Amino acid sequence: MHKPLMFLAVLLTLGTLASSVSGDDSAKADFLDYGRVMGGEWLGKITLWNDIPGIGKKGDKMTVRWVIKVTQGGNAIVGNGSDGQGTAASFYYYDSLH
Repeated sequence: MHKPLMFLAVLLTLGTLASSVSGDDSAKADFLDYGRVMGGEWLGKITLWNDIPGIGKKGDKMTVRWVIKVTQGGNAIVGNGSDGQGTAASFYYYDSLH
């Protein structure tokens, strides 16, 4: 997996899991709403805010494409991303027991 894409995937995961880290509960409706908002194809240019050895220097720009969809009867959100050199995947699953 290409390092910039992995770095982006980690940042996205940390950002979207903020409510669980802070102890907030999420209802199934919240999960489905998140999937509805995030679903689809995303294409964006990102700028590195610091030097990352082997990846780029601060200020370098790269284009990243993500395809995100809700699956498993609304219980999972899957994403696949690419920057043209490598790929990454994300997976979120709704668990009503926790």
